[in-house]
Amino acid sequence: MKLRLMSTLLLLSTLGLTAGQTVNYVQAAENEPAVVSEANGNKAVKYSDASVTVDDGVLSLDAVPDFKFSRTPAGKKAGLESNASSISDDSTQGSGLLRITDSRVHQDSQAGSPEIYGLGYNLSLSLSDFKKNEVAVTGFQMGFPQVNAANRDNNGKISTIKQTIAAGSNDHTLVQAPAGSGYGETDFNLDNGNAAVARDMFLTVPVRATAGDYQAVLTWTLTPAAK
Repeated sequence: MKLRLMSTLLLLSTLGLTAGQTVNYVQAAENEPAVVSEANGNKAVKYSDASVTVDDGVLSLDAVPDFKFSRTPAGKKAGLESNASSISDDSTQGSGLLRITDSRVHQDSQAGSPEIYGLGYNLSLSLSDFKKNEVAVTGFQMGFPQVNAANRDNNGKISTIKQTIAAGSNDHTLVQAPAGSGYGETDFNLDNGNAAVARDMFLTVPVRATAGDYQAVLTWTLTPAAK
């Protein structure tokens, strides 16, 4: 199954796959008296319950960023200025956070085989042509940096793939997490506070681009790794 989301100026959204095992935890006292007698008088006692549903087997794309590049002349490279959004979309609205959650666990039917936490996934990214006043202009290119996952379990094990993405091209593989990695929440910080982003993320503007504001849509697609 494939999950596909979209964003703008460089952005996209969230989607999730769930196959579930529901576990309810309920505690109730049915035979307890409503009033307990005490030496110094009576007190009223009531009982309620608490419950929770635990989902098993979730793969989801929880957060995707926008990218706003600095002003630049045509034919030059623009660095990342901020993560501000130019339109309303599915992004994290001002944050550079990219987050993927994988809570899937596999237990082989063979006795004694270990459980595998995290079944692997691929995240791809495509960039539409940039438009000014709804008119597309070809030739833009976005440089994407290598950024390590910034969480306790996957830090240094998973990273984005450094590459240049041409506007108007097909999907580019951005993250590949093999089975046994990527379990839990995996975060990538794609803002200027990350040295790799400040250094390696850029937008090349074509020479023929005229003065004005341009926007594009980023489509982030999360798919389970092939078994």
